[in-house]
Amino acid sequence: MLELLPEKSLAIIAAAPVKMMTDVVPYTFRQDADYSYITGCQQPGGVAILGHDIGLCMFMPEAKPYVSLI
Repeated sequence: MLELLPEKSLAIIAAAPVKMMTDVVPYTFRQDADYSYITGCQQPGGVAILGHDIGLCMFMPEAKPYVSLI
């Protein structure tokens, strides 16, 4: 993938956002195809930076703790 970028350039690729049906009911999350192909990450809200000098650098939102209701 890096060979497609011109020298001294960066590719900035954002993950898909979580979409809501209503104020409290989300749609089933589906990751952006380009982001998923390049990073393999399925978590929403991230940003991937790709460049010759840095390789792949990912910024992810802070994970929310999982609370079980059982």
